[in-house]
Amino acid sequence: MIEMLVSTAIGGIVLMGILDLYVATSKSTLDQTGVVEMQMQAKAAMDYMVRDMQLMYGLPTISTTLTANDTITFLRLVDSGYSSGGNLNSTLNDTKKNWKANAFAPSGPTSYAIRIIDGTGAGQTLTLAGNTATQLTVQGAVWGTIPDATSLYLITLNKAFTRTSDNMLRFSAGNGPYMLLADSITSLSFSQPDPNSISISETVRSQNKDPFTHNYVYYTLTDTVQKRN
Repeated sequence: MIEMLVSTAIGGIVLMGILDLYVATSKSTLDQTGVVEMQMQAKAAMDYMVRDMQLMYGLPTISTTLTANDTITFLRLVDSGYSSGGNLNSTLNDTKKNWKANAFAPSGPTSYAIRIIDGTGAGQTLTLAGNTATQLTVQGAVWGTIPDATSLYLITLNKAFTRTSDNMLRFSAGNGPYMLLADSITSLSFSQPDPNSISISETVRSQNKDPFTHNYVYYTLTDTVQKRN
């Protein structure tokens, strides 16, 4: 009986040790998984910003919301072409296109703009109300000078990226509300080394402290965008 009790006690001690090891290993694995997910989220957010900024038209506005230069607003190029002529006071035709019907119609606060940047009517910018496969219709205004077959146009959308006080990276499109892109962003900054490039730096922090160092894990990404326009 005594031997059985001793064996049971020893077995219990061994099992408790195994259980403690399992719990520690599981926690470490979960923490490592969280760090990997954090890095993947930061990389996905960076890739999204880079893709959008490559299609930037003109110069951005870099401003400060929480820390220096943590907000950027710009025009994102959506489409472009030459008018095919035959336009009316509130329309522009491009028979080379095959747009989805009302692809550029306002959706809530999101709206697209058409800009004539060369040829007849250059310098005009109007908001789009909608479109057919080959025709754009402007909203609430008419052309001052009706574009013709020499008119080069762009369709643009306002975009913005910013870090908010809850350490979230958010974006807006067409002056709409800011939507979540990534969380646990402790630092975000933009700069413009030259007129054709934008530098981005973001730092993300792990949700939990490392079980061994008892510190948060930080991950910083930097990239430089070369504008295509």
